[in-house]
Amino acid sequence: MSKMLITATPYLAELVTESLRVCHSIMEYRHATKQIELQRDSMHRQANHAMQQEANRHALSMEKLATISRDFGVVLTENRKNSVDVMTMYAQANAQVSLMIQQFCQPGLDIESMRTIKEAIAMLREQLSELLAAHMELGRQPMNAFVQLSDSLRDGPHSYTDVS
Repeated sequence: MSKMLITATPYLAELVTESLRVCHSIMEYRHATKQIELQRDSMHRQANHAMQQEANRHALSMEKLATISRDFGVVLTENRKNSVDVMTMYAQANAQVSLMIQQFCQPGLDIESMRTIKEAIAMLREQLSELLAAHMELGRQPMNAFVQLSDSLRDGPHSYTDVS
């Protein structure tokens, strides 16, 4: 038996050495697996955080767009009302000019009445020009409002420009 032990001893030493190497490899594998799991968990947390930040940015952008849409709707409604008012005043002033011209063409008018009617027509024509200019300005206002409201979407410096 001692002869067998002597011949088996180098094999036993090799077996023990190999067993220790296998155990060491298994421990390294377990350690590497744990490290990979930790990295995976960390990456998932980072990805979830990034996705939440993006969702928050998106929600904020959608809220800004809804506000711009609502505000622009208010601007358009008010602009439409003002435009109708201006055009109504324009039509009334134009009708008055027509009546004045008819009175001016009446036979037998004295010079003073003609002069008064002429001054009234000149004043009404000036009023018509102002109303026409106001109507044109009202036509530019929606675009200006849109540019200003759109500028509020940008995160950088704002430049409110009049596009007229």
